[in-house]
Amino acid sequence: SLGIPNFGMVQKFLVWTNLPDTRLTLPGGLLPIRAVDGLQELTVPEFRATVASLTAGRPVVLGLIYVGPGAVSIWHNHQVLAYAVASVSPGVTNIKVYDPNCHGNDGVLIRCELLAGGTRVRCTQVKPSSGVTKNVRGFFRMPYARVTPPCLP
Repeated sequence: SLGIPNFGMVQKFLVWTNLPDTRLTLPGGLLPIRAVDGLQELTVPEFRATVASLTAGRPVVLGLIYVGPGAVSIWHNHQVLAYAVASVSPGVTNIKVYDPNCHGNDGVLIRCELLAGGTRVRCTQVKPSSGVTKNVRGFFRMPYARVTPPCLP
């Protein structure tokens, strides 16, 4: 699930973990001033593509970024399977997910709120049965290829 054989997804988790939450403008000096998109900006196209896939009935594996720059380990991030989407209001969408850490709980969701005219998205993982919420700094779609298991003899 992390991109064997070259661990491409590990690299993406590492890069995204070390980005700021929102756009950061780096000062000039020898190089011209430049802006670095934060996770809220980078997640917008991932969010829109996820909603489109789910609306078409195609589940999506999501890599969730929980921890930020300076985190001891990228392994504190997570993977879930998004399987449905529901609009809460014009700017708020719930993405229903299967979370392997909450097996048997079909109520887990990622609530996404579009901000700044749709240029940023803020997300929270919600586990309604327990009342637990967790900040999701951003997320990206992960590659998935459907495989039919072999028949048993």
